[in-house]
Amino acid sequence: MLIELCTARLEDCLKAKQQGFDRIELSADLVTGGLTPTFGLASSALEQVDLPIVMMLRPRGGGFCYSDLEYDVMMTDLEWLLKLKPEAIAVGILTHDGMIDEVRMKRIIDRCHEEEVKVVFHRAFDVITGYSLDEAVERLIVLGVDRILTSGGAKTAIEGVDTLARLQEKYGDQITFVAGAGITTENVVEIKSQTGLTEFHGSFSVPFEDPTSEGPNVSYEVLLLKLNDQVKW
Repeated sequence: MLIELCTARLEDCLKAKQQGFDRIELSADLVTGGLTPTFGLASSALEQVDLPIVMMLRPRGGGFCYSDLEYDVMMTDLEWLLKLKPEAIAVGILTHDGMIDEVRMKRIIDRCHEEEVKVVFHRAFDVITGYSLDEAVERLIVLGVDRILTSGGAKTAIEGVDTLARLQEKYGDQITFVAGAGITTENVVEIKSQTGLTEFHGSFSVPFEDPTSEGPNVSYEVLLLKLNDQVKW
């Protein structure tokens, strides 16, 4: 079982290996679902952390259908991210009618693979409406995506276990599925047993509010204690 820590803090990255995590997805602003990290955060993490790190490529929150200018920003960000040599880039681009933007995605996938960097199609997958999730998987396989981060189209992975199990059974030998959304030390073993997935993604953290803040939206995440001994690797 591989456990990926989702975080926006260098402090958590530095603790991750000793806490039992196998990989990190690094973003900025988890409140919005994660955005492209700053250069300082990304470069510091890759210099100081001895774990594979996935970098988020997302210019804003609020959805996954981007204007031409936003896409230009993404491609500019992608170039400096690739120079840092992350393990993978997490990205998802949809059209206005809820389908995968295959032209834009193919350009990103090819550029990443040129640098031997993997591509993760993130949870934009779970809001695809233009066709079935099965067809979406098939299209992502053809495009060359390496992994799909998904809750099975549900709000949480535990609610989407049936879909996750079906997708794993049907396509698991062609692409890697990573279960995400609501993954905890208490439910990860159950989700593994019900789906057959072997990779899991979560923040595994508790909220900690900055004492100078005036509201919950500026709180940040602090890593939980070491992963539960009941989590079987």
